[in-house]
Amino acid sequence: MKNIHDILAAYELAIPEDKKAEFDKAVADNYRTVNDYDKQGEKLKLAEGKVKTTEEALKAFEGVDVDKLTGEIETLRNDLKTKDTEYQGKLADMAFDASFGTAVAALRGKSATAIKGHSGSLHSGDVAA
Repeated sequence: MKNIHDILAAYELAIPEDKKAEFDKAVADNYRTVNDYDKQGEKLKLAEGKVKTTEEALKAFEGVDVDKLTGEIETLRNDLKTKDTEYQGKLADMAFDASFGTAVAALRGKSATAIKGHSGSLHSGDVAA
């Protein structure tokens, strides 16, 4: 690519040396090179590709009932909370059973299971009669 000064010289036009910096700044502020143009073209192609990809991805959601999905999500969250509560309860029962067994062994009891009886495991809130 030719320098702007070379192009002007080919037409027998010359910029005085003391004005070249000012001229170069004016040209740079108002005109872009072919390379700058090509870079912008590449950016545009990339942006168009992203838009096309996004449009295709959005097509997968056409006809989706958002309110129904929101309800299903809420139901799943509630189910998860219920399972978590059950799991925490089971963990608490296991911890209590372990500490109960340790206490029975420390008091030289024969069998923690026999002391609990046939009703199943005691719970930390149960009162033995």
